[in-house]
Amino acid sequence: MLRLGILPTGYVYPKDERPLRDLLRKRGHLVSLKSSLLISLQNIITRNCGMKMKTNDIKRLRENRVHPLLADNEDWPLPVK
Repeated sequence: MLRLGILPTGYVYPKDERPLRDLLRKRGHLVSLKSSLLISLQNIITRNCGMKMKTNDIKRLRENRVHPLLADNEDWPLPVK
């Protein structure tokens, strides 16, 4: 790659900007994780209850409303506490 001249150049952040870069990386990771967990919970509810719920509706759910939705299956209320 070096001989062909297609080796990408790297960028070393200045020392004072590195904490901000790390914070942005962590935030991106947490946003991705939150999205993944919401989709997982949405799939669990759809699969076990036979009803589709919008993501915003799931965000508004509280623990006491999730358990009745999954009451028929004893194993599923545990992961969604």
